[in-house]
This record gives sequence, C-alpha cells and structure tokens, in this order.
Amino acid sequence: MTVDRVALVEALDRAGIPRAMYEIEGVREFGAVPPTDFYFLRERDGRWQIGVYERGEYDPFEEYDAESEATTAFHQRLITA
Repeated sequence: MTVDRVALVEALDRAGIPRAMYEIEGVREFGAVPPTDFYFLRERDGRWQIGVYERGEYDPFEEYDAESEATTAFHQRLITA
C-alpha cells in the first residue's frame, strides 16, 4: 500500500483522518506545543517505530526494519482506530 511517509500523509488525508491524531517524523510534525496525545511514526537507530505519545512521553510499541513496512502498519492502525 503506502511506501513512504509523504504518500502516507496523503493517504491519511484522503481517508479523512484528522492530522491532530498523528505525527510522522520529517513530514508531519507538531511544533513546540504538541497535542496531549497522538500516534507517531519515527526512525530511531535504523528502525522505524510506531507508538503513542501520552503525558509527555513517546511510547513505541512496534518496530520495523523498512519504512514501507512501518508506513503500511501505521496506515492500517489509524484507519481502524
């Protein structure tokens, strides 16, 4: 399905997912004052993480080797959330 983060944001927009629900590193980021909680997709140490930001903490709960795997999983998670 989605292969990169830019295409992911476009697909989430088409699906009507509010942008306040998620942050995608390098493409769709919040400024200095993020919302209270949101889903995130980011790259750390060569692995792609999906998780939730709550109470000022990033809590990754899935990791992937490839950006395409992570964006596909992220899309599925937000579409069914």
